[in-house]
Amino acid sequence: MNSRRRVNSTVIRLGPMTERMSHDEHVALQRGRVVELAQRILSGDLDVLDGSSQMLRLCGEIDVDFNDEDVRAFILVESETEHLPIGAEALNWSDAALARKEPEVRPARAWATDIVREHCTNLISRFGDV
Repeated sequence: MNSRRRVNSTVIRLGPMTERMSHDEHVALQRGRVVELAQRILSGDLDVLDGSSQMLRLCGEIDVDFNDEDVRAFILVESETEHLPIGAEALNWSDAALARKEPEVRPARAWATDIVREHCTNLISRFGDV
């Protein structure tokens, strides 16, 4: 349904009213995002530490228990690396501080990749048809 609204004597035509998304639709959308993140982590298009943090934020919205083995992998990575300058947080760090942390970040990325690889594949298999 289109509607019109008068603003400063100008009629503005508004698009159709958006319908509320059902819980199941929201979960399906978030599961699709989880699949996309998992694919980007596996392909290397997304830093594994930043991607793990993003994945963890989404996992609360996909109707999966936090004790789920695939989710727990991302909890582990996040808890072990949350002190590192990753993603947007790195923008708050000076170049000198980032350089000092790099010897710690490099092996953390390799470790995290080993931890989440199988779980990314599992999540893609579980939710890829959403």
